[in-house]
Amino acid sequence: MQNPFNWGYLTASINKTPTWGPFSIAFVTIFGVGLLAALICYNDVFRHFRKKRPLYNLIRQGTSILMLIFVIGLGFFVFRYLRVSAFYLSLRLWLYLCFLAFIAYGTYFAYQLFTVYPAQVRAEEALRLKKRYLAPTPSASSISRSKRNKRRNKRAKVGYKSAQR
Repeated sequence: MQNPFNWGYLTASINKTPTWGPFSIAFVTIFGVGLLAALICYNDVFRHFRKKRPLYNLIRQGTSILMLIFVIGLGFFVFRYLRVSAFYLSLRLWLYLCFLAFIAYGTYFAYQLFTVYPAQVRAEEALRLKKRYLAPTPSASSISRSKRNKRRNKRAKVGYKSAQR
């Protein structure tokens, strides 16, 4: 096996290099399982995240971008597997770049999860607490003001009718 980071190896023609190798198997496994996991999380199959809105939004945004990266990477591998060398789409370089994009976005997603998400949760909790304290309190009576006014008007009408007789 040659040096996997050699420029000549990365840009070699599909006819000069084998399709399957340890890196290819690992790539297809990681990207295939990653695509399935991203689809499951994006569609919220287990419905765990819907109650926590900031986490739900973060996961939907992250998995949508990861799905795009996984589909593009698997698309490049399909060109390589079918040995189609149109527009140099079957080069190993594209697989390595897709894997690099996966690592970069995974790092960004972890940053969002551990720094931005807790701040959003604290802000949402503060807003919920503020709304709870600013909510109008019920009056001494359990009857709303409009119902009390209707009762008063009804009593006044009844009293007026009895006074006329």
